[in-house]
Order: sequence, then C-alpha cells, then structure tokens
Amino acid sequence: MVSIILSSRLKASALGALVALGALACGGEKPSPTETASQPHAEPTKPMQSNDAPLTPEMALEPIVKVNGVTVPRVLYAQTLSYMRARIPQGSVERYLNAKFDAMESIINDELLYQEAKRLGLEATDADVEGALKDAASRAGGEAAFLAAMESQGFGGSFVKESIRKRQTIDRFVQEHLLKNMEVSEAEELEYYNRNLDRFTPETWVRVQRILVRIPPKADSADVAVARKRADSILSLLRRGEKFETMAHEYSEDQVASMGGDLGFIKRGVASPQFDAVAFNLRPGEISDVVEDDTGFHIIRLVQRRGGEPTPFAEVKDACRERVLAHKKDLMIRAMANRLRDAATIETYEQ
Repeated sequence: MVSIILSSRLKASALGALVALGALACGGEKPSPTETASQPHAEPTKPMQSNDAPLTPEMALEPIVKVNGVTVPRVLYAQTLSYMRARIPQGSVERYLNAKFDAMESIINDELLYQEAKRLGLEATDADVEGALKDAASRAGGEAAFLAAMESQGFGGSFVKESIRKRQTIDRFVQEHLLKNMEVSEAEELEYYNRNLDRFTPETWVRVQRILVRIPPKADSADVAVARKRADSILSLLRRGEKFETMAHEYSEDQVASMGGDLGFIKRGVASPQFDAVAFNLRPGEISDVVEDDTGFHIIRLVQRRGGEPTPFAEVKDACRERVLAHKKDLMIRAMANRLRDAATIETYEQ
C-alpha cells in the first residue's frame, strides 16, 4: 500500500481507504502481525453492521462537500465511512454514529492539505502515481484485478489514479513541511510507557488441572452434601501425596479426566467467577481447597502462568517512541488542518 503518514483519524481517510479496499477486495494485504502481537489469544473483533443503503451510480458522483470551490464526490465520503465503520467493534454504538462526522472531517482535511501542498509546488508526478499504482496493484493480484476491485467499489481507473496522486502529495507535504526535525526524547518515551502500562502488560493466562465432582441436576441438600464429602475425600488424598493426574483420571467427572484433568491455558471469564478467583491466585504447583460453583465442586492445580507482568521498558522502547511520535504528528496535522479550515470556504451537502 501507499505509505500514509497522517493522524489517527486521517489514516482512515478516503484515499487510504481506496488502496486498502482494493487490496482487501482482491484478497491482498492482511493486517500487520504487530497489530495483534500483544494479544495472541484474543478473538477477532466483530465489526458493527451497517444499515446504510448502497449508492447508485448516479449518486456516486454527486457532491458531498465543496472545499474552496473544489467538489468532493459522495462516493469518497461513503467509502471513507465504510472503511472507518468496518474497524469499529461490535457494540460501540457511539463510535459508530460519530463515524459520520469523522468521515466528513477526514475528506475535508485531506482536501485542505492537498490544496496547500499544491500551492507549495509539492504535487506528485505522473511517474510517482504510476509507480504507486503498480505497487498497490502488485499486492492485490495485478493491476487489472486491482482496478476491477476498485470499479466494484464505485471508483473508476482515472479516479483511483488521481486519488493516489492526492495521497502522495499530502504525504510529501506532511513529511517535508510538518514533520521535519521532529524528535522524541527518552523521557517522553518513558512517560508514555508509565502512563500506558496496560498496553505493555500481556493478559494473564493460566494452565490448570481440575478435578470436578458434579452436583446432580435438581439436587437437594443431601445430594450436595454427598458431593462435597466426596470432593473433600479426594482433596485429602491429594494432600497426602497422591498424584493429581491419577486422581483426576479416576475421580473427575468431566471430559478432561482422561487427560489428567488438564484444561490447558485459560483466561479470566472462561470459567466461573468462583473458579477464577482461586485459579488465578495459585502458585505454580499449588493445589487449591475445594471450590464450589453451580457446576459442582472443583479442586484446582496451577501448572503454569503466562502474562500479567509488564514487558520491560527496554524491550518496548521503540514502540513507545513510535506512539509518542504518532501523537506529535497527530497534533501537528490537526493544527495545520484547523488553520487551513479557518481560512477556507466549505459548503457541505446532505449526507
């Protein structure tokens, strides 16, 4: 993809969306491994579903906003909005609704920055555009596949090329006029690290073995007492030195009994709150007392613990630097966009 050096909001811009959507539509570029490395076991985020009606070909080229007399077509806004919303987690209703405003802000800011870059003589050349197009197309199965994918999204070939020109021009402006000589000190890196320790603390996972004595369905107090007594007897044998694996295989009433009661690695919330409260506070090799929940009576042994401790600063120093630099870039670009906006004539149309 074409390199995009913009603020966190502007990164999800229409022009970035053009290239990203083209690559993804052709089964091309996938998320960087660094995006998910901090949570290797996390389930993928489910995006919010859009109820917006698709644009007709006639509507696609209608103006959505004019910036200093330059018309921005509705299709660019629609794709920017779609791109942003596709990255909003399920249930984030406020972010989903506010994406309309973010998308409009993004395309306006892009146009303002582009016009300023052209005024300074920084517009990308035809050769630059062709090179970027080939690079983007190569990631999406070739130029024909890329342009076909773009066409399916409502963008013609000439529109795609001009959009790439716009992105390259803005990038050049940002690099040469806004970010030149920008530095980050180690003190700023350390401050970011200390303020965001949760970002650098992997989620705690524990590998546990469990012996379960179930409480029968519709059990009365006598049935519960019998199950409890059985669990206490098993625990007594464990305290006297019997092997946990052997006892689990013989007495546990669950599907992992044959594997010595090994539940593998689990995170908080997988088991019951009563189970978690004990399992995540054991030391490796330690066996719990009897734990009761709605399932029955558990005896838990902690095998191994992962995560839960912050990664040392030295190991994430570069990541902290990138975050601080990105924040500084964001502030710089916002300030420039706001200054240009104050002097601009902007006319918006019904969304």
